[in-house]
Amino acid sequence: MFALAAVVSQASPAPSPTPRYEIHIDGSNVFIDQATAGAGQVPPEGAAFIAGSPAAPLTPYDWFSTMPLVPGVAGSVQYALTGTVHRQRWSADASVMLGGIGGDPTNAVYWGEPLLGPFDPLEGRSILNVPIAYPTHAGASTGTAGALVLPYSVDARANDNRWRVAGGYVQTSQYDPFVFVQPPYATFLPSMNVQVFESAGPGLNDLSNWSHLAPALPMLGADASATIGRVSVEATDALLPGPPNTAARMTGVSVADDAGARGRFSADVIHVSTRGDSLAVPTLFGANATINPGAQGPLALGTIADQSQTIAGVRAFVHPHAGYDATAEFGRSWYDASQVARPGTNRYGDFEHLALARHFNAADSAGIEYYRMDARYAPTLLPYGTALNVWGIAWAYPGPWLKGTYQLVNNAWGGSNREGLRVHGAFARGPWRLGAAAYDWRQIEPSTYTNLTSTGFVEVDYLVLARGDVNIGHTRGVDAYLAWSGKRDTISFDYASDMQHRDCAAAAPVDCVAMRYPQLVAAEQHTFAPHLIGEIGYGRYAAAGSWATTPVDATYAFGFAGVQADLGRFGQVFVQYRNYGVRGAPSIPGGPPPTLTGSGFLVDQHFSI
Repeated sequence: MFALAAVVSQASPAPSPTPRYEIHIDGSNVFIDQATAGAGQVPPEGAAFIAGSPAAPLTPYDWFSTMPLVPGVAGSVQYALTGTVHRQRWSADASVMLGGIGGDPTNAVYWGEPLLGPFDPLEGRSILNVPIAYPTHAGASTGTAGALVLPYSVDARANDNRWRVAGGYVQTSQYDPFVFVQPPYATFLPSMNVQVFESAGPGLNDLSNWSHLAPALPMLGADASATIGRVSVEATDALLPGPPNTAARMTGVSVADDAGARGRFSADVIHVSTRGDSLAVPTLFGANATINPGAQGPLALGTIADQSQTIAGVRAFVHPHAGYDATAEFGRSWYDASQVARPGTNRYGDFEHLALARHFNAADSAGIEYYRMDARYAPTLLPYGTALNVWGIAWAYPGPWLKGTYQLVNNAWGGSNREGLRVHGAFARGPWRLGAAAYDWRQIEPSTYTNLTSTGFVEVDYLVLARGDVNIGHTRGVDAYLAWSGKRDTISFDYASDMQHRDCAAAAPVDCVAMRYPQLVAAEQHTFAPHLIGEIGYGRYAAAGSWATTPVDATYAFGFAGVQADLGRFGQVFVQYRNYGVRGAPSIPGGPPPTLTGSGFLVDQHFSI
């Protein structure tokens, strides 16, 4: 009987656990107020720029974030309602997104929390239209709009994280950035941290529970991942942001083997194709290519359509000896398009990255890196979904990828048609922290007309050379970061100095480049309490030298102060005030000066229920 009872007990099915349900609401409420004055409110290139000219204005832009500085008052709200069901072995989410803006649309879109889903004009399927405009007073442009995305995303996953499937607006998680990165935000990210573009330090911290709704612009599609032993796999099929009437589809697979102390090994392959209307792009390899001479040099403009791009890469990260890390990355891409200046001139492009780092202890390290990125590596041109106010500030460095165009891979280190070395170090002694880096990038191939009209050839900085000139451009830079941290205070100095130089033939002075870009941010952060921090600081960014035959001498500077507070069940709030100004030589010789002064006030509340 006891044996029988035992058998019966083992055969009885285990009772199913009762599902557990949750509902969360995450959101943000933002208020922005900006006021500007001066001749720089309306740049001399403004009218032509609005009509499609590639000549970029010098003002009115914030040089550190590249966001437009226009007068106006605006507000935005975004709420994500997420329902979750938890079972014994898996859980699932479904989200609804509600958003709205009011007031000046430029300030609402560029200076508030990044808008998400089809409400975001940068995403390409938006009901919002934010045209390029240079208003001189608040109220010149105003409106209201709202959107409901039902559903925004759905997600199912194993409770032990062995698998996950997501659909709707999704984020990827493990692609190596030299093969694929999601579209970075082309908007301001509200944060206490203000840094130079190529900072050698960590900068200032937000509150530990301060967060943004997403780390990058989401893609519309499906993403799945799974882990089997030490091997993880991710597969994606989704639409990337793009202009209206243009679709860009990405499919990809990433596989990684995490061998623990022996290192990590990965391989990725993606394919991107575009369909729809032709795109106007600042390159010479597109159809109907033209060269537009002017104060900023011979600027290119063309049209392109039906692009096809495949990128494959492998990566190894190993520890060759105690305290050492070594990285090797190799990528190859293949590209073509239906509308090009010289069909049949496309060929593959390669990417190489080798790095060795020495860790002396938990805080001290030093390293050296070698980069090489062909001019034909990952050249797909994907302008964001709206005619950006920020195609690129005149003579800026480092500038955005081809003026408002998102590149498929990480180019923050230096970009296309570059090779060279970078050395870096970080050290800490007591309350002091020091970071430093230096690099020297060299053009791989000169900016000749033949090169620039070859399909997929991308050169971001150095413009087309005069016939017979084959001089190579060099870009060099040094970065330094120094910080002191006490019990309640952190004082930091963040500095960068970039230099661009290209010799020119005696008969072609328009090819000459001799520019310096010193940048500095000095800031102090004070902790009033664990739930309350404040900051005050100053930033300065200068452009000086000569570009083509135009002397350049302009400076942007701003002061800022802000606080972040945790209000408990009322969420977190960030308040920041900025006062800024631009002065210097006009971007068109003999034209009006770029003089601009202004102020900005931002209130951003995050909450989670």
